[in-house]
Amino acid sequence: MFAQSLLNSLEGSFDPVFRLNGVDFIARPSSKASGYKFMIHSKALGLIIFVGDYFRNDETWLDEGAGKVKFELSPHLILSSGVENCMYLVNDFVRCILDDFAPVSCDVHLCVDVQAGGRLKI
Repeated sequence: MFAQSLLNSLEGSFDPVFRLNGVDFIARPSSKASGYKFMIHSKALGLIIFVGDYFRNDETWLDEGAGKVKFELSPHLILSSGVENCMYLVNDFVRCILDDFAPVSCDVHLCVDVQAGGRLKI
């Protein structure tokens, strides 16, 4: 269900808007650098979901419950919702994507974007 719906939104003239658990996402192919085949992104929510193992040559990731999933949550989402509510949110989305799941690990990556008003020091 999920995987085929995602593929349908990415093929032909279908609208790239993909609805998951009542939230609109923009669906697009991902890159080799990410390690995932596809990403769905909700700027309004501050959430990116990566699905499908990029390095698998077969299409078994289309089988419900197969493959891997990665979530990127914005600092705004985490601060406004709280960590516990974010975990409930992630679990709700995982239930829409995978038949059965068990968290393997939780890595925290922090990133800071800095905008300069002047020139770079060289």
